[in-house]
Amino acid sequence: MEFRHRYAYIVIALLLLLAAAAAATGPQPPTTGDITGTYFCEGTNSDGSPYHGVVTIVRRADAYYLWWELQPGITVFGVGLREGNTLGVSYYGPNTGIIVYRIEGNRLIGRWTVPGADDLASETLMPLEQAPIRPPSQSPGAPGSGPPIRL
Repeated sequence: MEFRHRYAYIVIALLLLLAAAAAATGPQPPTTGDITGTYFCEGTNSDGSPYHGVVTIVRRADAYYLWWELQPGITVFGVGLREGNTLGVSYYGPNTGIIVYRIEGNRLIGRWTVPGADDLASETLMPLEQAPIRPPSQSPGAPGSGPPIRL
């Protein structure tokens, strides 16, 4: 009978230890699904000027590769890592910088910066099929469809 009591105490101690470990790490947000695909990109530079384009996200092992095609004729490449519902990306093109996205369902909401910037800029990615309808002169990648961007 004494063995059963010891066993019960050990099980209770292990359960308390697991509960304490879970409480110490805090609740973890659920991870959303696959984020690979093609997105419509809308953003605002740190000076307030808008931009838009198309972003493709590809996953290779645990890394994500991004390719922005922005107006007017700007191409930017990036590599990133995902941790839960956050995707951090270092990018290079006309400028080098970093963007951190918060993954919310099928949208990625980001804030980005470049070296020497005074303020942060913002960017939202939404699936291409959900892109707002624009006149042909303002379609993503059309030359002269907006001011030059710093990204």
